Amino acid sequence: MVVSDVSRASPPVIDTAEEPGSPRSLVARRNSTTASTNVLKVLDLLAGRGRVSLVETAESLAVSTSTAYRLLATLEAFDLADRLPVGGYRPGARLLRWTSSVLVHLDTRTFAEPILKALVAKSGDYVYLSLLRESGLAVVDELAPRPGQPPFEEGDPSAPLHATAMGKAVAIHLEPLRLARLLGPEPYERYSEATLTAWRELRADLDEARTRGYTTAVDEIRPGWTGVAAAIFAGGDVIGSVSAFGPTADYDEARTALVGRWVMAAAAEITERETSRPRAVDPDDSPF
Repeated sequence: MVVSDVSRASPPVIDTAEEPGSPRSLVARRNSTTASTNVLKVLDLLAGRGRVSLVETAESLAVSTSTAYRLLATLEAFDLADRLPVGGYRPGARLLRWTSSVLVHLDTRTFAEPILKALVAKSGDYVYLSLLRESGLAVVDELAPRPGQPPFEEGDPSAPLHATAMGKAVAIHLEPLRLARLLGPEPYERYSEATLTAWRELRADLDEARTRGYTTAVDEIRPGWTGVAAAIFAGGDVIGSVSAFGPTADYDEARTALVGRWVMAAAAEITERETSRPRAVDPDDSPF
């Protein structure tokens, strides 16, 4: 008969993880929220005043100078704030780039809106404005054929470059290495039986699109729907596209060519306005 030695038994395992509703968990969550709020307040100070001192930051946030210093040092580490030799802090280069990028997209949407509305009236289809970002193409505006009609598809605003007309319109003007990076490895994601998932197929489609000036995607992103798009430029670089999207049953060869001319005209008008408007703020030109 074996008698267990209780004194040498393994100690019980204690789970030290905090329950979601435990007091310590709630305190930690409040502290995290407070820290995030304070970071946003500091960014607001920098954007509003252009230059702030450590004391001003502490007083505005009602925190100690050591806490204010940690907040500013964190922003400095991420290039969102610059420490000045004479004392104080100013907006960092990354913060200025963020601001410029947001203003560019807001401005583009603003002056493109009447052009997109005119395209909706002509085509009777959904119309999209898409802008190129570092991570890919994003839909920034969608106009429905009828007022009050809901968006065609809510959710992820990204547009795959290989499976949409708006994506292909940008793809034909991208530098090869950047295009390859945005496309990713083959086979590309399949959305329907018509989706082009190999570079050989996609390249042939893009080459054909270059000769006519607009791109098409027939049943590729969604069966039964066709897209027609043209690229938008600024400073000679492609920055996005404008596209129409409607039932494939309505898109015979003649209508596709007609809508193609419409989207090219709309894209050209947006490009002209984009080119003629004032240049976005460059961090090196900042007055701060």
